Amino acid sequence: MRRNLILAGLMAAASPALFSASISQLKNVVGEGELTTALTITWGDEIALDNLVEGVKVNAGSTVEDVIRKALALDPRFYALQDANSTLVGFGFDTNGDNSAGINLGESLSLTEGVATTTEDYSEAVSSSANDHWALTGEDKKWRVVLNGNDCSMGTVVKEGDLVSLIYTTPEMAYEMPEQEFYLRPADQLGLWIQESIHYDTANGKSQVYYALANLCEDRDNLFGSGFGMEVWDEAGENTITAYSASFAWRNYDDMKFTLRISSPADATLRPFLNIQKIWEEGGAKETRRIYADVDTKVSVTVAKPLTNITLEGIEPAGTLTLENMGVEIITPVYEPSDADFTGYSVRFDDESIASIYKNVNSLVAHSAGSTKMTLIGPDGTEYGEYTITVKDCDPTDKPDDEFSDGVIWLNEEWFGHTSGSLNYIDATGKVYYRAYGNQNDNKAFGCTSQFGTIYAGKLFVLSKQAWDGGDTRPVKSGGRVVVADAKTMKHLGSIDEIGGDGRSFVGITPSKGYIGHTKGIRIMNLDDITVEDEDIAGVEMTRNGQIGDMIKAGKYVFAANIGTGLVVIDTETDEVVKVIENTGVQTVTMSADGRVWLACAKTLTPIDSQTLECGETYDIPGTITCSSGAWRHGNLMAAMNENALIWGTGTFYRWNLDEVEDPSSLEPVYTHIARPEGSDVTYGSGYASPGYDPVSDTYMYCTMPGFGTAALNNWYHFVDGKTGEYKGNIKLPLYWWFPAMPIFPDKYDAEINLEDIDMDLSEEVASFDLSKLVTDKDNHNSNISISLTDSSMLHEQEEAPVAYVTLEGKQLTIKPNKAGDHNITLVAESNGRVVSKNIKITVKDRINTGLNGIGDVEEVRYTVYNLSGAEVMSVLSAEKDYSFCDTLPSGVYVIYGSNGECIKKIVK
Repeated sequence: MRRNLILAGLMAAASPALFSASISQLKNVVGEGELTTALTITWGDEIALDNLVEGVKVNAGSTVEDVIRKALALDPRFYALQDANSTLVGFGFDTNGDNSAGINLGESLSLTEGVATTTEDYSEAVSSSANDHWALTGEDKKWRVVLNGNDCSMGTVVKEGDLVSLIYTTPEMAYEMPEQEFYLRPADQLGLWIQESIHYDTANGKSQVYYALANLCEDRDNLFGSGFGMEVWDEAGENTITAYSASFAWRNYDDMKFTLRISSPADATLRPFLNIQKIWEEGGAKETRRIYADVDTKVSVTVAKPLTNITLEGIEPAGTLTLENMGVEIITPVYEPSDADFTGYSVRFDDESIASIYKNVNSLVAHSAGSTKMTLIGPDGTEYGEYTITVKDCDPTDKPDDEFSDGVIWLNEEWFGHTSGSLNYIDATGKVYYRAYGNQNDNKAFGCTSQFGTIYAGKLFVLSKQAWDGGDTRPVKSGGRVVVADAKTMKHLGSIDEIGGDGRSFVGITPSKGYIGHTKGIRIMNLDDITVEDEDIAGVEMTRNGQIGDMIKAGKYVFAANIGTGLVVIDTETDEVVKVIENTGVQTVTMSADGRVWLACAKTLTPIDSQTLECGETYDIPGTITCSSGAWRHGNLMAAMNENALIWGTGTFYRWNLDEVEDPSSLEPVYTHIARPEGSDVTYGSGYASPGYDPVSDTYMYCTMPGFGTAALNNWYHFVDGKTGEYKGNIKLPLYWWFPAMPIFPDKYDAEINLEDIDMDLSEEVASFDLSKLVTDKDNHNSNISISLTDSSMLHEQEEAPVAYVTLEGKQLTIKPNKAGDHNITLVAESNGRVVSKNIKITVKDRINTGLNGIGDVEEVRYTVYNLSGAEVMSVLSAEKDYSFCDTLPSGVYVIYGSNGECIKKIVK
């Protein structure tokens, strides 16, 4: 408590005992003698710690001046200026203790026993550092000498326990005992100090300036980093807290001021330190150490405008909030009074397995079905209110009636560090079924950061980078780097946690076999029992930062993008690497409708013959193709199926018709994404996730979000006509950190075998059928359909005289009649891992002298034409073998059936 002692009255009668307590607290005493006195100097300049106290030993009969001059002579931090009459007119103090005490008066004055002498006008004399304590006797303010609270002269004799004070003030001011003195440590004691107690009153603001004092001694050049620092601990000094933060001027080792900021009302302990890096012991290594003050500083606080209540906006006190399964709800705290000094809050849940809070954006996060109490707590620990949080259970009845086959699946990475992967399903009407997989599987999830998905053999395959997100607190841990589900029901079929590396991609080989790409190679997966081989396929050489990205199957080969290396070509019949097409810039790979494989780099596309494995001419392209290899995702290159075209880009995209445009380098975007449409108050942001192209509906789709953090709660699915670039619309998702990964398109259609029963005449030499045109699939490239004959179709090898000889080489079916009669064959087609078969009857007749020498001799054939929806659009009699009668139809893909057994797919441009 500050004590005002008026010289004319109270101080005249003051007893020396009033000041003797200071002697017992001295930390540094200089000199020798039988008397111990204390010297206090006060500058009042707001430079550094003030009211500095030091013990001085003198002999009996010494004067006040003797005390002052002995301190100046023996403490290198103190210095003074005297005039020609040896009158002390100015006092200074080296506040950072780096042995830089000095006085300048046009030039540097030398110090003798801490005192510089001048015979000139000293009014312009300054200290060597602007951050030192320094003051000169002048017209307005003078150095006042006080002994035990009473004005005195320099010649006044001192006695044991006396307190000598030097105060820079006006003569008429009353003497004011300082609220806090600072007891100086020895000049050679390394350290940084602040006042021993601070009372923080928020009426003066929540950012206040205080002062320090240092002894840098010979270690100024060894200060490391910021040099000065401050630790903040709780009141007991046992645990660090964040209620306060303290900062000194960055690497300004002369400035002894620091700013103390308060963020919550709490009593605390401050521990200032010097950060010094040097060799501390001879022969040792350089080491950084913190040199702490020898005493802690206690901080107490008075809150000028205390918080009295916290409620939630729009919710009655003690009310209930209902959250969707795995959903989020943004809450808005309301503080009373609104201008309270501290308005933060925390919450306590009775059961955090049901719900928790993400304070960064005031978001309640659901984890599992049930109810729990949530208590609001103020920044000082006061409890203000209780609410009930109810989380809905997953609902397996909330599913589409199309067996997940008429819409599109959007795979979600999900919120890293909090939840494992999920998927949403959008049906043909635009209705979204959120977390459709979890709904059908008791809230199960995929792995951590689900990034790739596809449908093959009637199964959904989802690849994740890790098996499970450690921050996902739902009671039942599921997940897996590979998760397999029934594509029509979304029911879980199996999962694999360990696959040799972090999950990347999958490609189906046969209904029973697939390849898994990961960060260290490629492994064979058994699709029947959902297991993976113990070892990777040999010959796949990985670079240090390599990873297997996208993979596609073309004919008998799989082409795998080995990021940083090139394309790895694997023979799927032997599971052996047969070729590596080197290209360190490879991003992804795809296959066009004409059967060519395309190696994609950021700015180029190179075609590869899927049978000979020969590379063609490399084309420069506009835009950018990427797999974001630093944080890998499925590449943004796609292929049409109803047209020989490639599509690439995220948001803004390009389309290259391979049959019509020879050089793609000058292509213009089909569609340009606009982050904030003109006149709109919505900011979509940039494209996020991998885009997709639905070949059945000719729709390009992509996702956007306007940023990260709070902004990432906002997500849109966008839909664009893949040919015209016409914007079809968007779907805004509920607020959540979905982090979409990629769209997955259902495999709705089986392969169709468009070959009918065959009538032949014995006189024919041979009949050939090109099954590449007769076996089609609306949602797969025809060139990717595998065709075979059942063993029973080949039984003619055991017959004495077969009706016909049937052979299948590649996709060329050849029938050679041998005798009159009937022979049945079964064609089998496998597409996307789904198998269909068709029985075809071959009838051979012996029609002598009929003039009909085979199917090809019929002058006119009845042709019936269907579109891809199965509707008949034309029926004609024609002898035209080029099917030019279709040229009058609108552009599109058509299937033509002939009465002679012919069936082809024709593209009208």
